[in-house]
Amino acid sequence: MQAGVVLLAKPLNYESKKRYVMAAEAVNDHIDTRFLPLEEFRDRTTLKILVGDVDEPPVFLSSVYEWNVPENAAVGTVFGSVSARDTDSFSSPIRYSIDKRTDGTKAFKIDPNNGTIAVAKALDRETTEWYNMTVEAKETTQNHLSSSVVVFIKVLDINDNVPRLARDYQPYICEGTQAGDLIQLLSAVDPDEPSEGHHFYFSMVPAERINPNFTVRDNQDNTAGIVARRSTFTRKDQTQYLLPVVVADSGPPALSSTSTLTIRVCSCHPTGHCPTGGVEALALNMSVSMQTLLGILVCLATVTDGR
Repeated sequence: MQAGVVLLAKPLNYESKKRYVMAAEAVNDHIDTRFLPLEEFRDRTTLKILVGDVDEPPVFLSSVYEWNVPENAAVGTVFGSVSARDTDSFSSPIRYSIDKRTDGTKAFKIDPNNGTIAVAKALDRETTEWYNMTVEAKETTQNHLSSSVVVFIKVLDINDNVPRLARDYQPYICEGTQAGDLIQLLSAVDPDEPSEGHHFYFSMVPAERINPNFTVRDNQDNTAGIVARRSTFTRKDQTQYLLPVVVADSGPPALSSTSTLTIRVCSCHPTGHCPTGGVEALALNMSVSMQTLLGILVCLATVTDGR
């Protein structure tokens, strides 16, 4: 006797098809005509296969979810939802949750009943631009089987940071500077990332009268220059000048900040370099009166005579 084996050709699904019927045929390839008629060398039978139901975990309608949310979205703002279903015939209710291991900041929350996801705390794109977390769908009855899906959330930029000068500038002007000479080149930074790129505007603080000493020239390339308006700068007249500079971005909304630069007057080297402490030395020289100098000379003479 020889047995026939029925093999599974593809996965079964109880919910889509519970019963299969097929015919099986046995053929005798070695016929002994002394015992069997010529027509009776094969036989047929009908096979009925019943598919048993097995509890399976919920299935998400999408293999991955991705949403965008602006960084100024108010707490409680709903911006997306996940959905899963129990494919078993019993169709157990499903509850949703966020895997705490993937959402350490607790920036979002999910409705356990309908899978909607909302903002749970204030967002800041400059701190965190992307969130990757795992959402779980779990049966509430039977074996409490569960499945999970990955959710990607991108925080969109809003212009909420003011532009500032790129560094702590310490400009100086040489005594021989001529009107129109460039004193300092300025640039700016802004942690925001507008879709069309940064465009900064530089200007002086609006005043009733024009600054007679300096002007700010916007180069229209996100840089600006501080330019001398006259040629008569000397340390004897004034050792330093204060110049407020306004930096604005293109928004929206347009934001700005004001930085006050201290411009020192310096007796520069021929190369144009200002030696360290030049202003302090000047201040010391100016603070020494004629009477003090005479006193120092008398003391020196006395010490010399004593020797």
